Amino acid sequence: LLLLGGAIGIALAANFCRAVFLVWVAASKGLLEVDRWHDFAGYAIVGLVFAGCLALASLLGREGTAESQSRKTEKAERPANDRDQASAREGPRLNYRLGSYFALAGALVWLLAVEIGAYGWYWAHERNLVAGPAWDVQLPGKDAGWHERPIEEAVRQTLRFDAGHEAFWKSEGSPPDLSAAKGYLFFFRWSPGGSSVMRARAHRPDICLPDAGWALLADQGTTTHRLTNGVAIPARHITFKAKRGEAVANTFFTLDEDQNHPDEPRPDLLLKSGLQPDWGVAARIRAVREGIRNLGQQVLEIIIVTPEPIDKDTANRQFEQTLEKVVRPEKRPAP
Repeated sequence: LLLLGGAIGIALAANFCRAVFLVWVAASKGLLEVDRWHDFAGYAIVGLVFAGCLALASLLGREGTAESQSRKTEKAERPANDRDQASAREGPRLNYRLGSYFALAGALVWLLAVEIGAYGWYWAHERNLVAGPAWDVQLPGKDAGWHERPIEEAVRQTLRFDAGHEAFWKSEGSPPDLSAAKGYLFFFRWSPGGSSVMRARAHRPDICLPDAGWALLADQGTTTHRLTNGVAIPARHITFKAKRGEAVANTFFTLDEDQNHPDEPRPDLLLKSGLQPDWGVAARIRAVREGIRNLGQQVLEIIIVTPEPIDKDTANRQFEQTLEKVVRPEKRPAP
């Protein structure tokens, strides 16, 4: 108990020091330096907590060794009758040890039952799955005006995707009201089984743009865009306005799952007025109860920023032109 309590105290103190250090870095050197020092600070407190726990265990161990040695000396100095009485008390200790072994065996059986039960539960809910549309994203090169940039480490740590792209480009000037438009693309893919279904919902326009200083302007609803290569992509169109100036961001977001139930209600896939669906305790329990897990998923987010508002049809045409350039059909392995 002393070791457990001490370890918790050491961890809390070390994390407090880490938080203070990162805040000091942000205040004195700028926010961009935080990413540079974030991992270093994290590994440093891991080492500090480990060393502190070792030191505490060593200190408690020396006290325990001294107490044990004292008991051995006392036992050796006892008369024979006292030693016989001590031997009689060994029976309950043996029973305690046997009980410990049974408890360990029971814990192992429980862990095995949990693994088998979880596998069986999801297997029972995944017998009538339907494969979703298969497509991938291939970015045009710099010759076409596209520029891919590295994804921030903080985004990687949060989303934990298996493959991803982040790119930007400038409009080609057609139609004229898009001559000064800028485009941004985000694409992330999660392989089956390796991540939660929630990660694909964590990087979306209705989450990220308000944090970046954009105000929700209008929810244009979901439209299915059918490309010439046969791929059909339903995308949610939401517009945002810069809090300063007249710039408008037309955002398009689509989430594609490799497999799903054709008639299964999925409220976690629905957006209401551009707001994040509820992923509280009740929603998480519902996902488990209905056997929902990551069977392979990917998201595509395209943002078209114009210095002045444009109509919905113009934004949709620009979005479809972008899809024609980057979306390609793909063959996925059979489940």
